[in-house]
Amino acid sequence: MVLSEQSEKSPEIVLNGNELSIIGRSFMSNAYDFYKKIISYISDLEITDMNVNICIDYFNTSSSKCILELFRVLEKKGEKGAKIKITWGFSPKYYEMLEAGEDYRDLLHNIQFEIVEVN
Repeated sequence: MVLSEQSEKSPEIVLNGNELSIIGRSFMSNAYDFYKKIISYISDLEITDMNVNICIDYFNTSSSKCILELFRVLEKKGEKGAKIKITWGFSPKYYEMLEAGEDYRDLLHNIQFEIVEVN
């Protein structure tokens, strides 16, 4: 199920069974309005396990806060026993995304967080 189509300023977000993918760029002017529906939807899901694949090559500050909020929702599900794995993909062209992934990984507990280089 496509939760959001990719545009010049917003990522594609797809939920396929127990796999959530977020791909593209995220620098819309009101990220909160964009992400609140997705965060609410994921929050309401009954999850026993979920793989989250993220490959964003750029995001603004408000998007980064919303992504962290999504991760916090997933972390709560992990605390309740769900097996959550986040795979953070970064391109060497966008080294700052590696650093962002490391920052997120350091903030999260009770979920697996892997950082991988992608082309």
